[in-house]
Amino acid sequence: MKVKGFTIVEVLIVIAIIAILLNLMMLSVKGFQNEARVSHVRADLRTLQIAIEAYSKNHFTYPPVENYQTVLLAEPSRVLDENLLDPFVASGAILYGYTLSLDESYYIIYSIGIKKDGSVTLDNAGNVSAEGSAIYVTNGRG
Repeated sequence: MKVKGFTIVEVLIVIAIIAILLNLMMLSVKGFQNEARVSHVRADLRTLQIAIEAYSKNHFTYPPVENYQTVLLAEPSRVLDENLLDPFVASGAILYGYTLSLDESYYIIYSIGIKKDGSVTLDNAGNVSAEGSAIYVTNGRG
């Protein structure tokens, strides 16, 4: 009389195959999450750029680097609805970076990027130098 069923080896092979497939699926989902974060950052940076340009039109200067989002939120010329935070900063509530050139004619708004290693510099000619995975917008020559 023959007993029907699976051997322990067959069951272990099926479990291993399922585990591999689940791992591949999780990697794929993580990739989609990262793409969504990058898209979100690009949208935030564009929003900040529009707010900074609107502030500039009203005040004939760009907002100061210190507390720039607070200035954009201030009445009576409020041009931003809420503080926008960089989702790639591990410690949480950190604003996007913002730098003015020394002559204050060019600016750059940036995120440290997906690998958390991004950095940017801006010179007085509006030239941007970006390193790592930085994501940025500028009114200079990016």
